Amino acid sequence: MLGKKQKIMESRSIMSRICFFITLLPVLLLTQDYHGWIQVGNADISEFTINNTLVALDIDDVPYIAFTDYTGANATVMKYNSTTDIWETFGNTGFAAGNAVISSFAFDNNGTAYIALKENVSGNYGDPVVRKYDISSNTWITVGSNEIQPSSEYTISFSMILDNSGIPYVAFQDYSLSWKATVMKYNSSTDSWDTIGAEGLTLNQAGEISIAVDNIAIPYVPFRDCEWGYSPPVSVMKY
Repeated sequence: MLGKKQKIMESRSIMSRICFFITLLPVLLLTQDYHGWIQVGNADISEFTINNTLVALDIDDVPYIAFTDYTGANATVMKYNSTTDIWETFGNTGFAAGNAVISSFAFDNNGTAYIALKENVSGNYGDPVVRKYDISSNTWITVGSNEIQPSSEYTISFSMILDNSGIPYVAFQDYSLSWKATVMKYNSSTDSWDTIGAEGLTLNQAGEISIAVDNIAIPYVPFRDCEWGYSPPVSVMKY
């Protein structure tokens, strides 16, 4: 029969192994050759511990990964080189303003990469920004001359999608309107973000917002309707 001290030591050992496994889980999933799963490229893609990550495929089905790391939670994108079987930096590293979280990552039909982030522009940890890769400068540049949301405000839920013409749409919690949802579309003629319909389009506070656009550019926005407190249902609206 195990003594109390031995039980405590074994529990600590089990927890240590669990924590160790969780820390390495992203690497294990990529490196494990199990039932057809094999590693893509080099194992240690990032130099530092990552915060969050997304993957996207370009028009030639080449995989790219976007991630932020814990060295200031800044953003980097890398591209898989199938010839050398390694991941290479795509554009400038650490291109986000301060601490950042990547919300969406996608390519348009011309192969241009877009990334949506919640950046730390004004001391807040949720300034919504969309950037795209500029091939001439090999950097990630801001999309739109105006802010999606004033820098004095911030958002928690933020999502981006590209329509069939490669036009970015964003949906987010609008801080100035009691966290209701607002949808905007990029206008390339004016280089600005234009609101689609009414600002604060939901009746109540909206959470876990995402967005999709159909083939005739009608946006759909699913969200968590927070009228219902701690057990909110999902609602969907379209314009």
